[in-house]
Amino acid sequence: MKPFTVTFIILACLALFSYGATYAFSVHKSARSGAFMTTTQLTETGYCQYPNIPAKNHDLVPGIPCEMTLFRYSGLSGGIRLVGSIRLHDHAVLRRLTSAFNALRSPGNGNYNCPDDNGSKIVAILKYQYQSLRLTFDLSGCATVRRGDVIRLALGHAGARLAVQLERLIARR
Repeated sequence: MKPFTVTFIILACLALFSYGATYAFSVHKSARSGAFMTTTQLTETGYCQYPNIPAKNHDLVPGIPCEMTLFRYSGLSGGIRLVGSIRLHDHAVLRRLTSAFNALRSPGNGNYNCPDDNGSKIVAILKYQYQSLRLTFDLSGCATVRRGDVIRLALGHAGARLAVQLERLIARR
């Protein structure tokens, strides 16, 4: 391999890794010209990347979004209304919230009775490179978090801790 090619490959790797995504990298020799070819390909998960397998992915938050916007809505006492919002871009915060959402447990089989549901909620819009997803975190009643057909219970320590984190983020705005 020529020194120029090796230098180019190293610089390309550094540039790609500086964006935080996970990349697959391969070098191969062209059969026809004998020149070395470089192929870069994004893997299925990584910062700002939505997995290519959404039907098989049952994570509440697939991949790590580029941005997350949180909207806090009040309950019935004053009518359901928007009381706060914040847009999050920090990679460390997005990674931490993704882990916290995905740590919530799935509900078991059976029927659930959810008393004291006053309609208070946090809606999170997850923005990826090419699409957006919506999560709804019901803060009262059964305290569920939903993304389409994917449902997790936010009861117990993990759910309470996540609710407090989200409330603090929205309040610091």
